[in-house]
Amino acid sequence: VYLAHSDDAFSGANDGAVPVASAQWGEFLGVLAADHFDEIGHIPMQRWGPFEHDQFFLDEARRLRRLELGITDS
Repeated sequence: VYLAHSDDAFSGANDGAVPVASAQWGEFLGVLAADHFDEIGHIPMQRWGPFEHDQFFLDEARRLRRLELGITDS
């Protein structure tokens, strides 16, 4: 089994499909503890760890909406 979070000489740190270096657009907020399949919920019964993709995208939509409205967290 290939561990998607590995750092190899070809593409560096990646999620199994996309190298971290090519996924950094705008303000880089960090790396998720999930592989590409976990991030999109593609194979829910074969996950490396607990990653709730639905909750992540809901939280991200809320974060972007607050940003759009100029609401800052205290």
